[in-house]
Amino acid sequence: MVAPTADLAGLGLDGYLRMQNEAVYGTAITAGMTDVKQLPETLITLNNMNIDNANVIASRVKQDPDTGRKRVEGAIEMDQDPTIMGEIYEWLLGAATSTGAATTGYTHTWLSPITGLQAGTSKTIQQAIGGNTVDQFDGVVATGLTLTSDNEGNQKASIPVVGQGHLSDVARVSSWSFGAVPAYYFGMTCVNITVDGFDVYTQKVDGYEFTIDMGYATEEYKLCASGEIDRPSFNSLVLGSLKMTIDADRNFMDWARAHTEMKVVLTTTHTTLAGSASGYYTTEIEIPVARVKPETTIPNTNEKTKMDLELDLYGGATTGSSSSVRAFEIRQLDATATYTG
Repeated sequence: MVAPTADLAGLGLDGYLRMQNEAVYGTAITAGMTDVKQLPETLITLNNMNIDNANVIASRVKQDPDTGRKRVEGAIEMDQDPTIMGEIYEWLLGAATSTGAATTGYTHTWLSPITGLQAGTSKTIQQAIGGNTVDQFDGVVATGLTLTSDNEGNQKASIPVVGQGHLSDVARVSSWSFGAVPAYYFGMTCVNITVDGFDVYTQKVDGYEFTIDMGYATEEYKLCASGEIDRPSFNSLVLGSLKMTIDADRNFMDWARAHTEMKVVLTTTHTTLAGSASGYYTTEIEIPVARVKPETTIPNTNEKTKMDLELDLYGGATTGSSSSVRAFEIRQLDATATYTG
């Protein structure tokens, strides 16, 4: 047996992550991959789990295991890159309804899913850690999405994932193409709230966290499947929540106690044009019906009083839902003509 040669990762900055939609779940596609400006907290791993053996065989030595489930999972952490966020929404929710033109930019609409076994697409992902060769994962499905912003930095996106297959020691690529548009930063988002149908008002917030949980069953292992996972499918409702920190406002405590319905729209507008003549990169998250959790309180403190709001998403008609009841609608204006899912 030949001894292995050193395969040192070296400087982590040499790493990269690329992704591409699959035409068939679990069938890898590596042509035309999108290069992602990942954050260093990103990591996708493979765990070939053990099946422990504890047979009574006149021995007190630990027995060798058998190979069990193959588990691909992790999370992609990134700044909210306006040139890539549309692909993230497509990954999570599938094809968009698109309008627009190259001169004005294209507006894409995604609605929370209410039918089917699953939504969105699967991806092939290549991840290189440092200067190492590549781990390639196929059948990678986004199981949720969390968008966040504080009041000092870039806005973040976190995408938890599970995958099916794995191929190790794939050759590195030698060229990359990353978008030149900077990420959305905190000063680009405005929050508008409508309470019980009254006039819209702008709510000043110190930060927000918007979360989508697709409600997938992610332990779908079947017999005769080589230990790999089956495609995740709906196991429960698609749920969402919105958290915000604001200057303490008695109204929100009263609305929480009264279970008052609110419409909330988060609008994030970039300073860069998506169209050749007009249309700034923009993301709008429309929540038609939300309620502040009833246990909401204003803390007692000697400092300037803040309060944390947590809103659960309920169903209502959105701008693009044609009166069907949806938990949320996401609209993205960018330079991509279509997202076909």
